[in-house]
Amino acid sequence: MSRALMQQPIHFSPRAAYSALIVFAGLTACGILAAFVMAWTLGAPIAVRPPPAPPALEIQTINQTLIGKSAEGLEARAAAQRRLDSYGWVDRQRGVARIPIRRAMQLVAGGAQ
Repeated sequence: MSRALMQQPIHFSPRAAYSALIVFAGLTACGILAAFVMAWTLGAPIAVRPPPAPPALEIQTINQTLIGKSAEGLEARAAAQRRLDSYGWVDRQRGVARIPIRRAMQLVAGGAQ
């Protein structure tokens, strides 16, 4: 092929493009129609059925006591409060100590006095 022919732009006819589009749309419509006809003649459902409902869950009761009302709960809360309000060693060998929570908040907030 000569160089002059390769550099010329290719022109498409609008009539050819519209014709191709119409043929493509027609074939697509025929395919969809054929699928519905086959499904109808074979007795297959066309509409999508919703999935079956899950089985009902059985709810069981458990005897519960509020943790703040039981003796163990009150003791656990008191022990946690003592740890929050006191100084102590977390790991003495590594030099990790515990300080009261209010003092820690003051230091973090920039109110070191």
